[in-house]
Amino acid sequence: MSAFTIDPQTVAVDRAELVRRVARDVVLVVGVIATIALAVLVAFVHIQFLRVASPSMEPGIDTGDIVVIRPESAMDLRAGQVVVLPVPDRGDTMYVHRLTSVDRRGDQVIVTTKGDANEAADPWELRIDSASVPLVVARIPMPGFLAGIGGVGLTRLLVSMLALLLVVPTIVMVTSRMRAGIRPRALRVRSSGRRPR
Repeated sequence: MSAFTIDPQTVAVDRAELVRRVARDVVLVVGVIATIALAVLVAFVHIQFLRVASPSMEPGIDTGDIVVIRPESAMDLRAGQVVVLPVPDRGDTMYVHRLTSVDRRGDQVIVTTKGDANEAADPWELRIDSASVPLVVARIPMPGFLAGIGGVGLTRLLVSMLALLLVVPTIVMVTSRMRAGIRPRALRVRSSGRRPR
């Protein structure tokens, strides 16, 4: 009967390698799931991202934070909801405020708004002409150095972050296999037995 011994250092190295592999695989799976979830939300729920440019909704929504918005039927709006609306007489400028009143007059919806940090309500009533209004459904706090990114730049940043979640673990896996001397396996091809003419 032959006896063999197990080197404790080898076992520790094998465990550490196993932990690294599991952690890498978990990051890769989480990245794939996050990418798929974001794609589904954008495609089917029609969510969008918008950077907040003013402190009027503090402390709930800070300047530079990202709000996640989705369309809400204008007929379903309620006082207390936070929405994105155009500033009167400046249709290309949008603002994020809380609805203080929603008045339905036939098929028209008239709303008033107020920023949570503002003492007074906004000095206008808005008639909602569209079938839906962007409703804030979530807030993503942003570090100060990222506060200047918005619009297309924000979308690119988010897509880049998700891509990194996928690419980095793959690069780590390939380089670690190359260092270990494990080469990618090629598909085996069977010969048909025929000779070329």
